[in-house]
Amino acid sequence: VLVPELHPDAFSDFAAFLEALGTRPDLAIPETTWVSLFASMARHAGALSARTGSPAGSRLLHSVEKSIVDQVAKLVSNHGVVEAITILSPFHDPDGAAVYELARRTSCPQINIALPPDPRLLSAFPFPLGQGWNVPIQAVRPPVEDAARRPLHAKWIDIKTSTGVLRITGSINATTAALCSIRNVEVGVIRKVGVAGQEWESVPIPTQFDRKPFTPGLSGGRLAVHASLNGASEICGRIIPASEAKGV
Repeated sequence: VLVPELHPDAFSDFAAFLEALGTRPDLAIPETTWVSLFASMARHAGALSARTGSPAGSRLLHSVEKSIVDQVAKLVSNHGVVEAITILSPFHDPDGAAVYELARRTSCPQINIALPPDPRLLSAFPFPLGQGWNVPIQAVRPPVEDAARRPLHAKWIDIKTSTGVLRITGSINATTAALCSIRNVEVGVIRKVGVAGQEWESVPIPTQFDRKPFTPGLSGGRLAVHASLNGASEICGRIIPASEAKGV
């Protein structure tokens, strides 16, 4: 939970994220009055709290204008030497490219791939390929209660440095589209925590991995409609994306 008194920069970041949505011509946002309203509220909250002199805390990352990996590489450079990264994600590239790029950009000497809480479920990370990289790879698992009823949906990255751990949580999958480009609009919170360790337990590297393909929501020419019913019993709205659509 973020509050302006402790995390003013995150609220300013949130305002910038909302305002940036309007700069991308490829994003179809049919109704934008809430955007300016919430951006104004967030910027006001962040500005008021910033005057109290609260220490630097959590920041909000988004990929509307710049890739997450570019931003992380810059932030990490201010926190000492990177010792390891731990990545928990329901989706990975078939070749693990996004994980490798994050390790390369942070000069990381150790990669930990987190497996789903339920031991019966496979990770989507291609371990056979990753073991051929020039960076050692280990497998870990988050020890949780009732693991069989906890399917993996979380996106979580721990970057262990010589000064502590930078933790990123949010919507950022370990894929090139989400982590290393601006194709997806992703949002995450990065915060510094003390020492990580108990969140993960070492496990053997699996011999198999889940090869399920990732299928985005609106694709293949499918359309969505944003509309409302007015007092004259008419439906008024727009079709997304703004492409040719035949018919009434």
